[in-house]
Amino acid sequence: YGHPPEAVQRVMTATFLLLGNSQRETEEWQSLQALMGRLGQDSLKRRVKEFQSTDVPPDALAAAKSELEDLTKDDVRDVSAGAAAFFVWVTGMIDEIEGQGKLE
Repeated sequence: YGHPPEAVQRVMTATFLLLGNSQRETEEWQSLQALMGRLGQDSLKRRVKEFQSTDVPPDALAAAKSELEDLTKDDVRDVSAGAAAFFVWVTGMIDEIEGQGKLE
């Protein structure tokens, strides 16, 4: 995408926020594209696979949740099946992280 649908950008921003990137690194679509295009140890697939939900700081969690406000899986799937997969992953991780807090 040169300029992606808003839902796609918001989902990918939330994804990279959970993965530990800063808000500054995720503000622009070009930056997100660069992050998505990385290979090897820094590849998106590897980072998702090795993700540890216990490593997410509260501010990153809050920022990721904020990005997804007002979005549903159907909203995202209507514009991008790929982004919908990340939406499901991010919302699942948010639920898992919030659940961890309740167990303490």
